[in-house]
Amino acid sequence: MTTGQWYHVAVDHDATGKVRVYIDGVMRASSTPANSAIGDYAGALGIGAQNSGGTVDMNG
Repeated sequence: MTTGQWYHVAVDHDATGKVRVYIDGVMRASSTPANSAIGDYAGALGIGAQNSGGTVDMNG
């Protein structure tokens, strides 16, 4: 990915546990983790940031 360029990123998770990542409509990765359950998490979703005891913004 290039700084200053917009991208459409999507992730899906199907009933079999397979997780797929798409960038600009093209599937770029997929996996079926051993434990692919999606937990019930009420925290904030951070995109473009790293959370390590506090939010750290990333360039992009």
